[in-house]
Amino acid sequence: STLQAVKDRKTNANYYTVTIEHEGIFAQCKGKLTEAQMAATVELIKHIRAEVKKIYGVDIPLDREHIVGHYQINPISKPNCPGSDFQFDSII
Repeated sequence: STLQAVKDRKTNANYYTVTIEHEGIFAQCKGKLTEAQMAATVELIKHIRAEVKKIYGVDIPLDREHIVGHYQINPISKPNCPGSDFQFDSII
């Protein structure tokens, strides 16, 4: 991983992260979400953050240290996920 938080835990990130998958053909979109996908993603992240707060009492900050790409967790097998045109800033 390129993320220090993942390196520090020294365990599989699937144990403590939530992953969102988006449908699309990488060669066509390079990860850019459609308007409908963007709206759904924003709502889903709001829901996930609220549920994590309610269940675990933990706030997930809305920033690029906590809203990350798969390539940051696993750059070896997922080097292009979600893609160069993914709209992280718009989501945040």
